[in-house]
Amino acid sequence: MKLSMYPVDRHNFRSIAALTVASSQETLIENNALSMLEAWWEPEFDWHCFGLYLDDTPAGFVMAGAWEETKKEVWLDRFMIDVRFQGRGLAGPLLQTAVTGIQQHWPADTIILSIHPDNTRARRFYEKHGFHFTGERDPDFDEDIMTLSLS
Repeated sequence: MKLSMYPVDRHNFRSIAALTVASSQETLIENNALSMLEAWWEPEFDWHCFGLYLDDTPAGFVMAGAWEETKKEVWLDRFMIDVRFQGRGLAGPLLQTAVTGIQQHWPADTIILSIHPDNTRARRFYEKHGFHFTGERDPDFDEDIMTLSLS
């Protein structure tokens, strides 16, 4: 089993846009097509979209970006695993693939993300993988902010 992360481009955008979460998760994350549009229309934030792959099959999606010149703090704004791949123990390894990919793309010291305050499952998942709740809330979305130190 090979896990990898590739930029979304004209060759894979349709297959990445087609990935979906479970219906119970739809209110917790934007769909991938909307995320790709957001990345296109907000260039000041340096958003980049990536497909997460299991062997040669798209299994997930990541949108990450940084707005500071130094690119030391990178937002992991979207991370999702397609419903067909959920429950297989792939989320942790795919998150690590995403973290490694972010480190290769940006000189990041810290990865930041925000989660819906009611999404206790996501909070436990990210804490299990080294993220810590900062006690801060994203004022734009009223979400809890978590960080992962890479240094």
